[in-house]
Amino acid sequence: MVFPPIRCQVAIIVLNWNNAPDTLTCLASLEKSNTGDCRVMVVDNASTDDSQKTIRTCYPNIALLETGINLGYAGGNNFGIRYALVWGSEYICILNNDVSVAPDFLEPMLSLVQHQERVGIVTPMLLNMQDRSEILSLGATFDFRTVKATHFGRGGRVNSQPVAANDVDIASGSALLVHRRVFEEVGLLPEEYFMYYEDAAWCLNIRRAGYRILCQPAARVWHKVSATLEQSSPWVTYYMTRNRLYFLEHLAPSELRRRAIGKALGMDLAHIASDWLHARRPHALARQYGIADFLTGRMGPLRRRLSVGGG
Repeated sequence: MVFPPIRCQVAIIVLNWNNAPDTLTCLASLEKSNTGDCRVMVVDNASTDDSQKTIRTCYPNIALLETGINLGYAGGNNFGIRYALVWGSEYICILNNDVSVAPDFLEPMLSLVQHQERVGIVTPMLLNMQDRSEILSLGATFDFRTVKATHFGRGGRVNSQPVAANDVDIASGSALLVHRRVFEEVGLLPEEYFMYYEDAAWCLNIRRAGYRILCQPAARVWHKVSATLEQSSPWVTYYMTRNRLYFLEHLAPSELRRRAIGKALGMDLAHIASDWLHARRPHALARQYGIADFLTGRMGPLRRRLSVGGG
């Protein structure tokens, strides 16, 4: 398939997989935004629900790139990132398709990455689309002792007081702006995760390479939580279980690694016991498969069949 050339300072990448309605909502908000020298491209991750036709019909001038196979979150975004880099984009903005942006969301992030020293990524204030004044994240950090991530500001409320930009360890993959030199020096999103934890792993590697990651609260993006896969899905359980263990194995400081993996495994085994006790068989099996695949080194897309039924 031949794709059109895309020459712009900022390329905005929106990844779609079987969810044209949310993608159209995201594109509608981008259409109202002040994006300057910017182009929006939709990467369709081998949807089977006529997403491609729907998006082309509603937005015939949007660049729609089709992967042909489901490459997961990292692989699908990397598909668009490679394309934008080839055509010379200086900055890449990655957006989940289940977000809506404020009209002026891009400029405050762009100003930081252009004028602050050694900034590789800027992430906006992430807000709850269902409760538009509730903060979901102002960036995050990960504690390898507790093996848990903490999202700054979560559950807080937006008020009229300005909040200064601040350094964070992890930017949410739901919305972030990246300088091209990060991709050139550190690399693209790690595709072995397929989905979940790849953004955290990537951000920590970027920080360790000497780049800053900033949250810019003046930039606002609203996220429709868990639109693509429900939080209760066994697929989510599988990837979260497997990928957390892989993340700890590769990113935890050497002196904490064994303890961190052991703690995560203990938590997973407790969840498995609870799942079986409460007749949540699909989730129990998903966790067991996640652990088994981690131990045998099976990464990438899930290669097992998971039931979504109960009992």
